Amino acid sequence: MAQIILADPCGFCGGVERALRIAEKELTDHPGEILYLLHDLVHNSMVSEDLKKRGGKTVPSVNDIPPGGHLLI
Repeated sequence: MAQIILADPCGFCGGVERALRIAEKELTDHPGEILYLLHDLVHNSMVSEDLKKRGGKTVPSVNDIPPGGHLLI
């Protein structure tokens, strides 16, 4: 049987952690508003789905954001 070894520390890199903290703050500070995300912040479907449920919307291009929309890159 294969042995799985987790690195210590493990988890998201510092940049992704920072982006997620910013997204969390924006979604909390502006409930009901859409926070546009240019592509996925992280390649983790559970985290991406949670952001979507809370008002995050992933878009492929800045052209997909309406005037006045808030964007997190």
